Formats: sequence, C-alpha cells, structure tokens
Amino acid sequence: MPQVGFAELEILARALMNAPGTPVSVYTVTDPSLKMERNGLTNQIRHLLTMGMAKAREVENFVSQAASMDEEFPERLKSGFVAKYTEYRSQGIEGDGLFEALVQFAAGGTGDIKRTATGLAILAYLFEKCEVFEP
Repeated sequence: MPQVGFAELEILARALMNAPGTPVSVYTVTDPSLKMERNGLTNQIRHLLTMGMAKAREVENFVSQAASMDEEFPERLKSGFVAKYTEYRSQGIEGDGLFEALVQFAAGGTGDIKRTATGLAILAYLFEKCEVFEP
C-alpha cells in the first residue's frame, strides 16, 4: 500500500475498514450549503458529502476511542489534513478539485473502493466539524 502520509490517518482508515458496520437508522446531515458555497463546492460534492456523512458517526466514535488512549490523536489527524489542504491550495487547487484531491489523499492514493469510501467518511467528518475547508 502506498504511503498515506501520516500515521493517524493510516490507523483510522485501517480500523474503519476492518470494523463491522453499525446500522444507521436515522441520518442527520448538517446542511453544508453555506460552507460549500464559501469553498466553491458544487452539488456533485454535496452528494459525496451526504454519502460520507452516513459513516461520520463511526469515524467520530473511533476518534473518541483513540483520544482516550492518546489525547493528541484528534489534533494530529486534523493537522495532517490541514497541512495537505494548505499544500493543495498553494498549488492552485480549489473547489471540487480540492475536495476530490483530499479524498484521494485520505484513500492513500489507492483505487480501492473500500479505502476511497473510508477516506470520504473521514473527510466528511472533518468537513462537518469545520476542521478542514473554510468555515
């Protein structure tokens, strides 16, 4: 597997890919319209965010569990994404292209559908928490 970029992302992705899915009976998606508009994201990305948000609670639960063992884990996870976001922005990548590049980063650059879905869930979680992208 190619280098993902930082250990926290790798730990989280592996744990989520191997965890049995928790059925979700109620989906509550925060309306990201204003944030999407500020970041130049289109309805194509809205659909991806909606899919990613279906697993965001699992990401949140894992991050909380990891934080109970290592209180700096959530900040390192966020920092890794913020660094990549800043790098991509400095290269002129914006809008949908920026979102898609961050999903690919979270997926470890693989073409694996499970890894991509996991990366999307992690990015949707961080997007909802206003950790990545402009608020």
